Amino acid sequence: MNNYGGFLQVFSEAGRGTDMQVYLPAAEATPTIRSALDGKLNGNGELILVVDDDVAVQRSTQALLESHHYRALIANDGIEATALYGQHQADISLVVLDVMMPNMGGIPLVRNLKALDPTLKVIAISGLESNREPVLAVGANTFLTKPYPLEDLLSTVQGLMGDQ
Repeated sequence: MNNYGGFLQVFSEAGRGTDMQVYLPAAEATPTIRSALDGKLNGNGELILVVDDDVAVQRSTQALLESHHYRALIANDGIEATALYGQHQADISLVVLDVMMPNMGGIPLVRNLKALDPTLKVIAISGLESNREPVLAVGANTFLTKPYPLEDLLSTVQGLMGDQ
């Protein structure tokens, strides 16, 4: 961390736990993966429904997709995603969803969406490899294990879009 001009503060109290705070200096320019992917893996304005309960994942996935000429619609869980899909079914080309979410997770969500449209393309994502087979068995087209390179998500999206 010293190489980056940062430092770590650790606060520990018996019976209460430990709090670690990482401090890194702000960068003048944020490096992005976009320069490496410019002109590659771009969409044509297709609408993708992104379903994840983690706001940081929602925002980063939305920013990645939009920077590559896709549009993104965001849902926090399977219940919200089912409602949004019902409203925008004619426009949604693909769904990217986290398998583990509160209220309604990815497996029942895939079942619901496939009942509405058996041809819908679905990318399921999870940090647990053990979720691969169950979500593929209910109809997800492909599975990515977290963490994954952003290029893998874009190439998977593009590959499934080409199948339409």
